[in-house]
Amino acid sequence: MKVNPWLGIVVCVWGASIVVALCDEEKPSDEAFSRSTCDLSFQIPQSFNRSGDSRKYQQTETGKAACRDRIWKRGSDFIVIRQMVIPDPAWDKTPAEMFADERNRMVGGGSVRIIAEHDYERDGCLAHSFVVEFRKENTLSFQRMDCFLAKPDLYVVVYMSPNEAALQEAACQTLFKSLSIRARSPTRT
Repeated sequence: MKVNPWLGIVVCVWGASIVVALCDEEKPSDEAFSRSTCDLSFQIPQSFNRSGDSRKYQQTETGKAACRDRIWKRGSDFIVIRQMVIPDPAWDKTPAEMFADERNRMVGGGSVRIIAEHDYERDGCLAHSFVVEFRKENTLSFQRMDCFLAKPDLYVVVYMSPNEAALQEAACQTLFKSLSIRARSPTRT
């Protein structure tokens, strides 16, 4: 399977004080995600096909973060859903500080231009939405990236396309309207 080089960039864009894109070969087990108190629910448009899954650890300023990515593709458009279990010390910052740090890091590299952004809340979780233009060499990509803080998790939902208008079309809009955060039922032992 040929991997689009933009996929690594998409998820690495959410770096903030939380993520430095240094990956280990070690893959987290299901147990690494067992601390999660919530699950992200979403509906992928039927025109997209599943194109990949991955698990890895990313080294962060505050320790290793377990990451789980799910990827769907339609033509040159991609959807990436990432769950990242953030190390406890990262939560010493407020959500506003975490989102502001991310914004500053994204634009600091010079290849990202923020088109729009806003804060919101979804099912009791704070969220921040970025719409960005990403340039690398002669390639242009547009992304809507919504980040949800659901301690201990960070959920990142990305819709990426070389066509800016795709971010306003039904597939993208339907995806983001379908998102919900649900508390996990306690497990009995």
